[in-house]
Amino acid sequence: MPAIGYSSLDAYAEERLGMAPSRARALLRIARAASECPPLRKAFATGRLSWVQAHALVPLLLEPASARHRRAWVRHAERVSVRRLSDDIESALGHGRFAPLCPSPALARRTASRGAIDSILRGLPFRAANGVASRVSD
Repeated sequence: MPAIGYSSLDAYAEERLGMAPSRARALLRIARAASECPPLRKAFATGRLSWVQAHALVPLLLEPASARHRRAWVRHAERVSVRRLSDDIESALGHGRFAPLCPSPALARRTASRGAIDSILRGLPFRAANGVASRVSD
């Protein structure tokens, strides 16, 4: 990158962008994968996937054998935790089975009912203030 006054991409990321070089490299990998995978591009651009989720998907989405399952993997990434996603990707790559696993019915119910949980918590006899729970006095 000497043409723009930086000795490397890492130097550019740190000095110009104020970003960790590892994150800059991850975002470049995501951009490359997104150019080949429209579902990833759309989900990342609209904020349905974080950069961490999108980066976890990259090795799998670039695997030619997974091409027909790309949309399903992006949907899967939107529904599960990053840890679960990483485990599922590792398993798929390790076993050569590229269709994503369906989340368990219990996980699907938990994901769908997060709004309901919030409303239940509002009805409990305590409240959180500054991260500390305290009893509500009558």
